[in-house]
Amino acid sequence: MEPSSRQPAPPPAATTLPLATLALAAVLAVAALLSGCASEPAQQATAERPADEIVTLPPDSGEETAFTARLQEAEQLLARRQLLPAASILRDLDDSKLTTNERVRVLAMDTELLYLQGDTASALAGLRQAIPLLGTVDPELREPLDRWQLRLVLTEEGSLAAARLADRLLLSSENPARNTALVEFIWHNLQRSALTTLEAELQQPVSQHWRGWLELALLAADVMESPDVQLAQLALWRERYAEHRAAEQLPGGLQALSDGTPPQRVALLLPLGGGASERARALLQGYLAAQFEARQRGWPEQELMVMDTAAQPDFSTAYQVAVRAGAELVIGPLTPEELLGWLPGEEAQIPVMTLAWHPHADSFAEPPVDAETGEPQTLAVPVQLDLAATDEARQLARLGYDSGARTALLIRPAGDWGDRMSDTLGQAWTAREGELRAIATFSGQADYSSSLKEALNLSASEGRATRLRRLLGEPTEFTPRRRQDVDVVFLLSQSPQDARSIKPLIAFHYAGDLPVYSNSAIFSGRVDPQRDRDLNGIRLLEIPWLLASEGNMQQALAAAGSEELWASLHALGADAFMLNWRLGQLRSSPAARVRGNSGLLNMDANGRVHRELVSAQFEGGIPQAR
Repeated sequence: MEPSSRQPAPPPAATTLPLATLALAAVLAVAALLSGCASEPAQQATAERPADEIVTLPPDSGEETAFTARLQEAEQLLARRQLLPAASILRDLDDSKLTTNERVRVLAMDTELLYLQGDTASALAGLRQAIPLLGTVDPELREPLDRWQLRLVLTEEGSLAAARLADRLLLSSENPARNTALVEFIWHNLQRSALTTLEAELQQPVSQHWRGWLELALLAADVMESPDVQLAQLALWRERYAEHRAAEQLPGGLQALSDGTPPQRVALLLPLGGGASERARALLQGYLAAQFEARQRGWPEQELMVMDTAAQPDFSTAYQVAVRAGAELVIGPLTPEELLGWLPGEEAQIPVMTLAWHPHADSFAEPPVDAETGEPQTLAVPVQLDLAATDEARQLARLGYDSGARTALLIRPAGDWGDRMSDTLGQAWTAREGELRAIATFSGQADYSSSLKEALNLSASEGRATRLRRLLGEPTEFTPRRRQDVDVVFLLSQSPQDARSIKPLIAFHYAGDLPVYSNSAIFSGRVDPQRDRDLNGIRLLEIPWLLASEGNMQQALAAAGSEELWASLHALGADAFMLNWRLGQLRSSPAARVRGNSGLLNMDANGRVHRELVSAQFEGGIPQAR
């Protein structure tokens, strides 16, 4: 996760004001801002707030003091997100009379208040200033405080800094459960970090233990290395770092790599005829590019059988044909429609990796019961690889929130895609205590401006000016005033064309000062600074494949004349090949992560592969990783 780009408030270390006073000031400022806006917030779904964004301290087991009841009241108010009364209680406490454990509770609440108001910089600075002054703190209070510090560092300073802090905490911890959580946290955030960042960190004077983490992360990142070579490299790393906390049980599912080898015969089932044929051929090109790269690097030979599912009655039939032909792995089909009517069962003799999420995948977690025995049936749950746009929506909400934004304007297209993306983003945004203040829905170019104008309350502002002119009976100078209760814009778009037109309109309608966050579809995949200059400043999520255009596979496809328009499917095809060897790694643990071409990949209990994309920003008409 990238560090915040917002201007931080002065940290507590630079002021004589106590932390609680700063928190109360932040709450009062936002309350005053929102009270001046007459419009109602947009309807939004509710969702459970992510666990890593809550400071959960255990109940105080010590003796009651004069402050116990007030602290409990403040904690209850904060849990209900009644920020102003919670901050008021904390402001009135006499810090000099609190016990050490009570000071920890106050510190946690003070910093959470600042974080919820988008001032992560002050929250982190206050925490860092106060922790060394606390003295001896009960472990059951210190550990959640450490977790909270990790969350703030991750938000404010980025993944590498958070992993570095977690490594220091790991070396001083003797709690096995805590150690496991810290190892997973370190590994996840090293995988999130750019390779150039890891390489630069390795050039700095660092501890031996931290150097071990960096070398292991760079080793694991080379997912196209041949199985024999990478397994040998892992063995050498374990010899070199035998005392490392990650040596006994390699993180991220790397331990499972030695349990399997790539299949020798693979069947790729794609709709090469019909309406999806162009998409199918693009995915095939990506798969073949990865297969060629693998052969160059010493992977075992593999026989590929490509079958046209459009020539088969249904996927089940095509699957059985592949089984009889000796396939050890079936990849496909490409579309959810082809999966309708097919459920994994006893007939699934060999593994399946679908290229779309199964419409009934949620039922895989609760397998059907055998009518005769009453026992749950064993399902060969397929791996489901898909470019799921809803994964982007969830990550977009987190990216905006981590930037310090708390109240949003959402711009979205009408239709099913817009409904799904809007619902997913709204739920993720609400879960983080963000507020969706307005929604602009457009049907096409004709209503770009009118929908945005309405959502920004400019029509109401113009109406007030008209009434004033009538009242005065003479012309008056007037500049429309947009709504002031939003601090971020989420732009959901299915095409670059929509985004290129809407971004300038945001500025035209007096909202050019608001940061804009968008999904990957706003970039066509073809670098075109002239056409994309109107997208400058937009923060977006993008697949690694498109931000690493100099890679061997990308160059090979470009030389073959492959259309950049289909780059996301090229990346999906390349990942389908790469996962030939790494399915066991993904299945081994929910914490397993693989750096794919379409994102950082992990798998849930239903076999669905989720992805984290790379944060980027349009600069000079070109998306740049950041």
